[in-house]
Amino acid sequence: MATTATTGGVSLCAKQLFGFDLPDLDPVRDRPFETLRGIGQQLTEAIGREAWCCLAPQLQFHRDGYRRVRLFRDDQWEALMLCWLPGQHTAIHDHGTSAGITYVLMGALHESRFEWAGEGTPLRPSGCGDLATGGLTYELSNTVHEIANETNAPAASLHLYSPPLETLGAYDLATGSRWDVDVADRPDVQVGGDPNIDPEASESSCADR
Repeated sequence: MATTATTGGVSLCAKQLFGFDLPDLDPVRDRPFETLRGIGQQLTEAIGREAWCCLAPQLQFHRDGYRRVRLFRDDQWEALMLCWLPGQHTAIHDHGTSAGITYVLMGALHESRFEWAGEGTPLRPSGCGDLATGGLTYELSNTVHEIANETNAPAASLHLYSPPLETLGAYDLATGSRWDVDVADRPDVQVGGDPNIDPEASESSCADR
């Protein structure tokens, strides 16, 4: 299936970025992990000079929080590039009903995973790990995690989700409280960050330090 941008983003498509089309995926009916693992294997071979020619102009950093850049979105898939300065991180969050894959394009990221037992119960850490450049992690509909750049260098990561993200869940570690974060109409909104950051300021935000 050809995947092209229909709303937001920068009018790229999967074929332009990776050299292959993304398959149809139903996270409920299908076995999403097997499909995502197959895509991950293809990504490790596909991210090269031509992909970076499309991705590099979309790199955006902001000193106040990590940046989310929508590359494309259609009825089946959404692709985002997240750009991280040292010390930046997400809130603890899930991905609603979507399944996804994260590929580290440059730098390194740290992932922490949690188990949620409901409101009023603290989240329980269930694992963590470092993702170097070229590293992959997979997110199912029940994945609750936090991503952070704990290094001293910038990082960037590619994120693919099916179906496209609508509403994410953000969590309070101590209380287990969960609240919705609408990301369908605001691809730049940060999970746990400041939704009022001006995207137009992202390119020059570090010049006035």
